[in-house]
Amino acid sequence: MKPANVSGLVIRACALSALTATACGMSQSVFAQSQAQSRASNQSASQASSQASTQASTQTSVTRGTPMAAAGKPAAAATPAAASDAVALQGPKQIVHQGKTWKENPTYISIKKGQEILPLNLTFTNGGGGMPGVTGLNVSINGRKLCSQADFKGRDTFTVKMDGLLPAGDTQMVVQTYGTPGACVTWVLSTNKIKVSDIKPDTAAIGEKITISGKNLPTAKTAYQIMVGDKQATIKTATDKQIEFNVPDGVAGGKQTVSLYIAGVKCDPLSIKIKSAGEITGVNMVDAPPGTTVQISGKGFSTNASDNQIMFNGTPGQVTKATPNSLDVVVPQIDFPQRDVQITGKVNGTAAKGSTTMNVTIRTIYKDDVAAPGSWSN
Repeated sequence: MKPANVSGLVIRACALSALTATACGMSQSVFAQSQAQSRASNQSASQASSQASTQASTQTSVTRGTPMAAAGKPAAAATPAAASDAVALQGPKQIVHQGKTWKENPTYISIKKGQEILPLNLTFTNGGGGMPGVTGLNVSINGRKLCSQADFKGRDTFTVKMDGLLPAGDTQMVVQTYGTPGACVTWVLSTNKIKVSDIKPDTAAIGEKITISGKNLPTAKTAYQIMVGDKQATIKTATDKQIEFNVPDGVAGGKQTVSLYIAGVKCDPLSIKIKSAGEITGVNMVDAPPGTTVQISGKGFSTNASDNQIMFNGTPGQVTKATPNSLDVVVPQIDFPQRDVQITGKVNGTAAKGSTTMNVTIRTIYKDDVAAPGSWSN
């Protein structure tokens, strides 16, 4: 069972913008709180134990911060490189040393499903908040040694790269500390802040390639889910600067929302305009005079009425309502009676496939399988 003091996963909403480079992150800046603590003056600390000289695991990469003062002296303030590009997934979590011997402090690192493929950093800060730093430190993950006091190397902070070392869910971490009672060390798990700059092109047809550009994007295609309207797109390539996908089949014409999920977190929606050829398959009237609203059936129409054009023997009618499969159109003022008037169309400027015919006469006659008399305006 987890100890009572285990910290929960801190997740916040992801925010991306299509036109501005706003941040996509799961929490506030990782170092804002932990570094505020480390900048405070440290109290006196005991001399380091000889056991604190153990070496860090060769399987991890350690980045060190500013120099840590000798025992009994306050540490200098730490300013990690590119702190503004980091967001916290868990922590800061402070561990306070108790007793006069080595103390074992079990805790858990918890990450959400999908976040295990992100670049992950585990940062330790020694002392802070008016509390001295520990003089001995050993950290292990699932029984495997991760790092030790030796990794501070006279500094007050260091970072261990955790890429590929943490599965989704809970992972036990044991932090052994040594020092004066009340000495502390703080840890925080972070990832790089994701930024999106734009989506191009802003108008595309079914099957065309779309590129989302940004910064610190995950390189694993499995980190993403992209929906165009209600259709899921397949990710073609992913780098730290671009994601490429094709517009999926079945997306209706017109403006469509592009919903982007990164590591399971939904980001602010983007949008593109879908060009669609559309297809005309029928009309609900056999006969109707000019000024009558008729319904054109088909598929691939834009849901924005003004993106669709319907012509009666070349004369455009007014489109008053649009769905992906139907258009309500007012028959234009053309000479009548005319039989077999050709009805054609365009969607987003592209000629629609197919056509249909109806008679423009003084009579109003519905097709029995589409609408009943009296249900349309004359």
